[in-house]
Amino acid sequence: MTQWGQLLDDAAKRLEFYREQLRYDISQEEAVARVRERHSALLPEEQRSA
Repeated sequence: MTQWGQLLDDAAKRLEFYREQLRYDISQEEAVARVRERHSALLPEEQRSA
């Protein structure tokens, strides 16, 4: 039977692993370009290109 402390410790270790693996750094310009590229049909006309 798993103890609460062990369960929480395991969850904390998994969380840290995923944080490390998913660390992703993107600039503001890259983020805006990605949104424009993927969702241009949803953006107002004046924001579709820059």
